[in-house]
Amino acid sequence: VKNAGLRVWRFDHLPFEQFAFAPYQRSTFKSPVMDLSNGYESYLKAVNDKSKSLTSANARRRRALEREIGPVALEWNSSRSEDFRRVIDWKTEQYRRTGGRELFSDPTALQIAEEVAASSAEDCSGIVHILLVGERPIATGFNIMGPSGLSGWFGVYDPEFGDFSPGTMMYLALAEEASNRGVSQIDLGGGEQPYKLKLATGSYTLAKGAVYASRAEDESRKLYRRMRALRTRMREA
Repeated sequence: VKNAGLRVWRFDHLPFEQFAFAPYQRSTFKSPVMDLSNGYESYLKAVNDKSKSLTSANARRRRALEREIGPVALEWNSSRSEDFRRVIDWKTEQYRRTGGRELFSDPTALQIAEEVAASSAEDCSGIVHILLVGERPIATGFNIMGPSGLSGWFGVYDPEFGDFSPGTMMYLALAEEASNRGVSQIDLGGGEQPYKLKLATGSYTLAKGAVYASRAEDESRKLYRRMRALRTRMREA
């Protein structure tokens, strides 16, 4: 960190098993996954054991879309620039609607996303997938394919189709196609959003924390956090 000219490096999706970082970990949390190691049908059975209504409701909504508009289909990966741009534009609109941080207003963040989207390396390649009704995109995502499977990064849908749960529809279609391609896992990313918990059939532990270039600053930060925790306990007492 010091040699890179940084004062601190903060991490929030570090695999818990990287024990070299144990002294710098502040908290842990779960990253839900869709386990496809035994095939798509086995995954669906595990999902139905948790909630039988999820897949039946998805099938009902899919049939409704096909009656009203046209066939529902997943395009696994598009190399068209306009499809990547759609992910960015729709996600930016979502940030604005929900009051989230507009990540892609940072040119560096956008450049990193563009480079990953263009990558076809075996250990890290960008996947832009699209859920179509007829010829109209209703959900899209930009994920990363790596040696351990597919990792979710950005997923977003057209709000006009919100009543049909297009995000869930897309992920179930993605799981079926991924399984057909030999992918054993879809990592939904850290967090306990309701859709992740419904789709997940397993999880693993991640850690948050920070590495400071200065040991003195690291110790002062630890002292500050302990004092803040103590004040919180005293107020609650």
